[in-house]
Amino acid sequence: QLHVQVHTKQEWLAVQGELLVDEALVLGLQQLIGLSRGSKSRFVPLGDGKYLALTQELRERLDDLAAAAEAQRGSGGLDALRFSSVAAPWVQAALEGAEVAYDAEFASRIERLDAARQLVPRLPSTLLAPLRPYQEEGFEWVMRLAHAGLGACLADDMGLGKTLQAL
Repeated sequence: QLHVQVHTKQEWLAVQGELLVDEALVLGLQQLIGLSRGSKSRFVPLGDGKYLALTQELRERLDDLAAAAEAQRGSGGLDALRFSSVAAPWVQAALEGAEVAYDAEFASRIERLDAARQLVPRLPSTLLAPLRPYQEEGFEWVMRLAHAGLGACLADDMGLGKTLQAL
């Protein structure tokens, strides 16, 4: 079983973990990713004639985590993977199936993002101009991001009505 801790920092997430192979061998998450990357086979060499058999699902999750993370030296010398804080839902999905301990800020962030996804923004009643369907979609997208506490840049080809959406 993969044991993982997720700690929220100011603008990023620190993910630390370990896999208990047996009583004498524990692999850190970064070490496990490194071993997985170094082998194309399902069987990862551990040295001394020992191999670790990875499931296809675990290998894919390790590859996903490695692709989106940057390594970071954590407190107490523990290695951590660092992710942008906006990747919180993705990190949660990538760690599904592992034994994960999230901090309260991470849980709160996930709740805010879920609430933002469910939000159905209404156009202001004082807006006297009709919006095209893609403009309404842009307005809703920006409002959902604002509700989640995220910023955005609304861009398109010139003349498609960004000013009206922003107003």
